[in-house]
Amino acid sequence: MQVAAAIEARWQIAFSPRALFECPRLGDCAAEIRRRSGGAAAEAVRIPARDSGGQSQPLSPAQLRQWFLWKLDPSGSAYHIRGALHLAGALDADAMAEAVSVLGGRHPSLRTEFIEGEDGEVRQRARSGAGPALQFVDLCGAADAEARAGELLHQLDGEAFDLCRGPLARMLLIRLDGDAHILALVMHHIVSDGVSTQILLDELALCYRAALDRAEPALPPVDLEYTDYAHWQREWQGSDTRERQLDYWRTQLGSEHPPLLLPVDHARRSSAASSGEGATAPHGTIS
Repeated sequence: MQVAAAIEARWQIAFSPRALFECPRLGDCAAEIRRRSGGAAAEAVRIPARDSGGQSQPLSPAQLRQWFLWKLDPSGSAYHIRGALHLAGALDADAMAEAVSVLGGRHPSLRTEFIEGEDGEVRQRARSGAGPALQFVDLCGAADAEARAGELLHQLDGEAFDLCRGPLARMLLIRLDGDAHILALVMHHIVSDGVSTQILLDELALCYRAALDRAEPALPPVDLEYTDYAHWQREWQGSDTRERQLDYWRTQLGSEHPPLLLPVDHARRSSAASSGEGATAPHGTIS
């Protein structure tokens, strides 16, 4: 998706991830870009920015799916996006907290909560003020610092989010000793994804450096918010596009869908669960 988005931004054309799979070879991909560039002005997608005026906004279809899944299992953590970094070297916890505060004010998604009306309609609203605060735990001198840090990370990820009460993101900084820290981030998938998580981490690094230098971070302006995309997608689906796509998939999938009976090692549970065996990978270390 990042490659497709970069192509769209560079050549100002509509270029979906599907096009990459249809043109896997570099030469074929370049030829497709040239072909589409001939009608760039007509094909380019423009999402208009909107002034919400502090009012609640509709959800995108993807967010509605996440809301439905959360209502089925409000105590689950299957849709948490999480990550942790080992940071090597001296670190200023106050500067990191300031950087997190700047991000909270910059990105409404970090201050978003969801409201369900009496009629069942769900809308989203970004709270005014700051976003998530940086939690800080100092384990310097603790004999079992690594084990306690692991417990803290497990608790951070395992605690369920209440989508009706933001913020839907948590950040934790753990000091293991003077030159070793762990920075952990957990967000609910309804306000984030893998691409936006990387953007947050990149901007966090810029804001932290600016806080150390007592300067304003050199960040690009935020021209669009996710609610702008949600509005655009709803309007797009309100046209005949939605019906054409539904007709296509009804034709492709047919009317009968028998269960796919795959061989299993044991009987399925009566209720779904996201727990299971896992493998531990080393944390990334940033010096």
